Amino acid sequence: MLASPGMGSQADPTAVLLARWARGDDAARNELLVRDLQWVRAYVHRRLGDQVRRWCETGDLVQEVMLRMMAYAPRFPVATKHQWRGLVGRITLNAIRGAARGLRALEDVPERLTTLVESIVGDHAGKAFARPDANAEAGEELANLRLGLLVLGVEDQLILELHFQGSTDAEIGERLGRNGNAVRTRRARALNKLFELSEEIRAGTIGRRFEGEGAAPEG
Repeated sequence: MLASPGMGSQADPTAVLLARWARGDDAARNELLVRDLQWVRAYVHRRLGDQVRRWCETGDLVQEVMLRMMAYAPRFPVATKHQWRGLVGRITLNAIRGAARGLRALEDVPERLTTLVESIVGDHAGKAFARPDANAEAGEELANLRLGLLVLGVEDQLILELHFQGSTDAEIGERLGRNGNAVRTRRARALNKLFELSEEIRAGTIGRRFEGEGAAPEG
């Protein structure tokens, strides 16, 4: 669900660009990228360790990730520049952290997260999610879960992915250096958080989580 850009001269420029992009206007997407790329670079670099930061500076990785993530989840239900920056910054940061830790290659993110969403839905794992075959808005709900997964922390993504691939909590814990009980608790919390995020995306309120982060100054 995309936030309304408003009316007349009071329309927020970011909401207007997002609405144009949602209608298939690639020029609007490019304008957002050019306007906010430097801000997202600074946001990501402030939150990365030195080693990952040096790796991230090889080529224009932040721009590559932003383009991939924007292509994967083009419906961003936010209303202001600060909400947009905070949300896309968090998504870009998560993708880079996952790649730097060797959890997944950047080019694999869309396919792997799409498969994970399908597994979650097929398992009917969350009370907040209606069965897709009985849900007239199944496509929108799937898109909401995809975006929610991008926002979810990297380790939470991995725990859910491994679980739905058939790994036991003990096996996941061995990979992550945790015990099985801790993984079980983390998995339950991650799934609950994912459905909370999905509901906020559906309601168009997800951007409020990132308003403060997106208000950080340039550089």
